[in-house]
Amino acid sequence: MFPARPDREQYDENQAAGRLRVLLAAWRWAVGSGLVPPADARPGLWSRAVVEAADPEAVRAALRARSAPARRGTG
Repeated sequence: MFPARPDREQYDENQAAGRLRVLLAAWRWAVGSGLVPPADARPGLWSRAVVEAADPEAVRAALRARSAPARRGTG
């Protein structure tokens, strides 16, 4: 049997996106838009607390809202 892997204390953008099960583009958009705070552990690394506090659905929704085509009225 394998020993238990200790919980990760820091996440890079790929690991953070994977932890939240969101696309990397969605994570990047959330960081760039301020939905997720900037890296706080070191440059390019987020603490576990920040990643766990991020709302995966809000991260997904932010990217969907940005990528949705603008609708124009026809009246």
